[in-house]
Amino acid sequence: MKTSYKGPFILGLSVGIGDSIKEAQEALKNAKSLKETVEEGKPIKIRFNGPYSIAQYSGSPLLDEAMALKELETDLGILNSHSGNPRVYADMLTLIEGKRYDHSTGTLTPYGYQFQLEQSVERERSEYGRTQQRRLLFFDCNDMHHWNDLTDYDEVTRHIAAIGRALSHNSRNERQETRDRDLVTRVMQNDSLVQRIHGSAGDEFLVNVRAPKDKLVLIAEKLIKSAYKTQMDMYSTKGKK
Repeated sequence: MKTSYKGPFILGLSVGIGDSIKEAQEALKNAKSLKETVEEGKPIKIRFNGPYSIAQYSGSPLLDEAMALKELETDLGILNSHSGNPRVYADMLTLIEGKRYDHSTGTLTPYGYQFQLEQSVERERSEYGRTQQRRLLFFDCNDMHHWNDLTDYDEVTRHIAAIGRALSHNSRNERQETRDRDLVTRVMQNDSLVQRIHGSAGDEFLVNVRAPKDKLVLIAEKLIKSAYKTQMDMYSTKGKK
């Protein structure tokens, strides 16, 4: 039975960490089994640092299947074939750019993620002569069924968008001096990629970073706290209106 809870809340997060999407997904399953759940009849509290759970994959390596984005390959093929036609070339560039981002969160779409990843790989090969090891953090919102039943669906959607904005904001380069930035900030601003899984309808996000393996939990915690604060700030903003 749907209720109409109107109070403040935050969507909790679980995170799985791995060297491939499959590894991150396996770790996420463990994280979800450890998470704190929202229970009926208990007070709903906002906490900056919780609830959340993080698990890091430690089993045998799991490789992702080769899943090239056919849509991107098709568009790039058309773009390259019309390099001598300025009008068609410009139209294709506009089309590709429009598909790259989820506009409600500022994160990459699956299409845009593949596009950016290929560019990053080419840049690394050009600069270093090889590609660098990337790690994956798979974020998933907790208790979605509970919150969709308890409160307004549009309000839940706004919270998901706030989480995406927080993750995306942390990946932007704000050109701070290196000495003034902590390790996590430097990692997130060093060519990291943030994708909204399933495009504009998903409550899962994939963060792709170049970082030491022993720093990944720290990075996940920083991003979670940022996502929780962004959700909290939604209510501060409402109170000022």
